[in-house]
Amino acid sequence: MPGLSFAYYCSGHGFGHATRVSAFASHLLALTPKPTVYIISSAPKYVFSDSVAAGAVYRYSEIDPVIVQPLAYRVDRQKSVEVLKAFLDQKDAKLEDERAWLVEMDISCVLSDAAFLGCLAANAACIPSILITNFTFDSVYSYLSAPVKESPSDPSPAADNLLAPPPDGLHGLIPDVPVPQTILAPLVAQIHAGYRCADLLMLLPGAIPIPSFSTTPSLPSPDWIAWKEGGFDGAVVRHLATMIETDATHELLPQVPFDSPSKAKTMPRSVMRAPLLVRSPTESAGTSRASPFTPEGRSLLLSSIGVPAHRHDPKTTKILIVSFGGQVFRKPGSRTGSRPRSVLGMHPNANSSQTTFSSLGGSLPSNSSIAFSLGSSGVTTPSTTPTEFAHAHTDIQKPPKSPTMKLPMPVPRLTTDSHMFIPGAPPVALGSPVTPGSPVALRSSVALRFPVALRPPLGSPAPLGSPAPPSSPTSEFRPRVSPLSQLRTLVWTLLASLIWSISSYFRTSDVEMPKVQEEEMEEDDPRGLLPDDSWIAVVCGVSKEQWNAQEGEDDDGLPDGFYVAPKDVYMPDLTAVADVLLGKLGYGTVAECVDSSTPFVYVSRPLFIEEHGLKLLLTRSGVGVELSREDYEAGEWAGAVEDAYTRGRGQKILRNQLGARGGERRKVEGRQMAEEVTEWVGRWWQSKL
Repeated sequence: MPGLSFAYYCSGHGFGHATRVSAFASHLLALTPKPTVYIISSAPKYVFSDSVAAGAVYRYSEIDPVIVQPLAYRVDRQKSVEVLKAFLDQKDAKLEDERAWLVEMDISCVLSDAAFLGCLAANAACIPSILITNFTFDSVYSYLSAPVKESPSDPSPAADNLLAPPPDGLHGLIPDVPVPQTILAPLVAQIHAGYRCADLLMLLPGAIPIPSFSTTPSLPSPDWIAWKEGGFDGAVVRHLATMIETDATHELLPQVPFDSPSKAKTMPRSVMRAPLLVRSPTESAGTSRASPFTPEGRSLLLSSIGVPAHRHDPKTTKILIVSFGGQVFRKPGSRTGSRPRSVLGMHPNANSSQTTFSSLGGSLPSNSSIAFSLGSSGVTTPSTTPTEFAHAHTDIQKPPKSPTMKLPMPVPRLTTDSHMFIPGAPPVALGSPVTPGSPVALRSSVALRFPVALRPPLGSPAPLGSPAPPSSPTSEFRPRVSPLSQLRTLVWTLLASLIWSISSYFRTSDVEMPKVQEEEMEEDDPRGLLPDDSWIAVVCGVSKEQWNAQEGEDDDGLPDGFYVAPKDVYMPDLTAVADVLLGKLGYGTVAECVDSSTPFVYVSRPLFIEEHGLKLLLTRSGVGVELSREDYEAGEWAGAVEDAYTRGRGQKILRNQLGARGGERRKVEGRQMAEEVTEWVGRWWQSKL
């Protein structure tokens, strides 16, 4: 149908949405006749560069709220809810702006990658809308009530013991309290209502249930999980198999009529399976870059990163790509000194000895409260359902903000010269007090002792809102907290805040610290990052200028064999040359690893329900090895990297032999999908005649 005009609404949460929107927009723009495609998003224009170069028109607009992530794999539940509330307060005004724009631009159809406002605006403008995604944010926000802790280990304490060591690292200092469904449900209902306006669902691989289309399973999304097994419930798995793997039909929710009673929808709602939307590696023909599958292209790419020529040969050098910025690494082979290195982006005020949380370079939001969460890592099994579990926490109050504090005396620092800092990383992790009177073991092996009187005694209740350890499905979680215990918890919380401020001050200052006994400063095995000397690593997401901002050293702070990729590196090419990729579990990375048959070592994001669908995709179409957050932060990568390399080597060899020809399949699939979408829109408007 000639003259079609699409408005493509793209969520601003993460580059995965943007890269697949850009990929599909490019497929649409390759059709004849060529449609008009507008991309509307709060994601920056440069991530849509491929489709913009093909003719897409970009318009910046804040069209959806975002989940707040202090780290790449960490969610701040409370702040995410605050952001959602603020967006919904402006929803009606934004909706009218978008409706008027759609009418003014004479848009034929709205496409939406998980932005509910686009579907809502299309309905208000009386034009059809198509949802193109593998998940929707009503499920994501609903999952903020899930009784899941963000430190994925597998302890097995006694069911009645509510006390466990605080988890390591910054995520152990930020409160992680499930948000009650009484708070979430009314907010999620507004998101859900927007998605209900969509007329066609193009379901991408890696999908989870889409509750705005299917009658079951319904929200709240924590009810979809078999908590004891740690995955989707059997009924949910069967539902997904019906939607994704077969042509069987399933019951859909009814259509939402247009806002105007005089205009009716004449085509029923439907669901179509979509192919993997992904940016493919470069093909040499017709591009300024050489294919990374050729020796020339591989060498040019590695040279642009600074990898020396003798490490370009895939027969002698294996490559690990680290795809998210920011973490504390052990610097192999170095000894500690008495003067701490400054953290990138964290500098003390020259006119004051005070340290505030706003000076922590974004690692900890300035208005965050600090508290230890005394609960074991893993999942808290509620007495009945996650919904009821969340209702039980309606009286939980957030701890008070910690004040700015002056530092009266030097304290042993928490970090050492042997740590390498990447922007966006959490601090060096705190260890766990095991018994009263024991020291708090720090990751840098420096001991900092807590006064015994301020430690929660064994058997005392966990702080308010802390999930209980895993237990049987029939066990109850009913913490009884006495006033004395609450006071003890408050003191413990304030002490944690003090420790954080003190450690931040000495990491960002030039104060000379007393030397610690050498045996306490011994480094872990420096080979924990890479399996052996045949490996190199390329770190993405940080500029060389940021590395060079470190002071007091004559090198760039990187371990031997580590290199920093340019910020504008084309990730599909880098993924193609990789033997293994290490990163967070998100659609964009998973899709590019599947496309290039690159084994993927992933760090879980337990509060993103989308990851359950992505794990299923990796199981069917790729190689995935999970690395615990603790091992990632400690730099213990080698075992998982070697495992992934071994398991995926055969498939990777076959993909490399295909080379650039392997991208032909994605082109064909993308073109077919573009034709299906334009044909559907054509039928829609013909039915209105």
